[in-house]
Amino acid sequence: MEELQGLVEIGTKLGYKGESLNQFVEKERECVRKEQEQTRERDERAAEREAKRVEAEAETKRLEIVAQRAQAEIELQRRTLEINHEKEMKALELQRQQQASTSEAN
Repeated sequence: MEELQGLVEIGTKLGYKGESLNQFVEKERECVRKEQEQTRERDERAAEREAKRVEAEAETKRLEIVAQRAQAEIELQRRTLEINHEKEMKALELQRQQQASTSEAN
């Protein structure tokens, strides 16, 4: 309501009267509605961009965690292979020592 009164006052100061004042007020109200709609649409787009940014950040963090887990699993597998290799080498060395002891005894 204040908006309407303000527009009427402005129109009157600009010299509009009667029907031309009504047309001025309607035209200005339409401009205000369009500006408000544009602002609302702009705000919606900004909110959508922000939501997408947050979603992208969350996906990035999720992928980082997946990569870290995969790296940890690879390291565990590498270490397991290394330990198994060491065990096999010790078993072979023990077997050689036993064969050498058996050969010396004969």
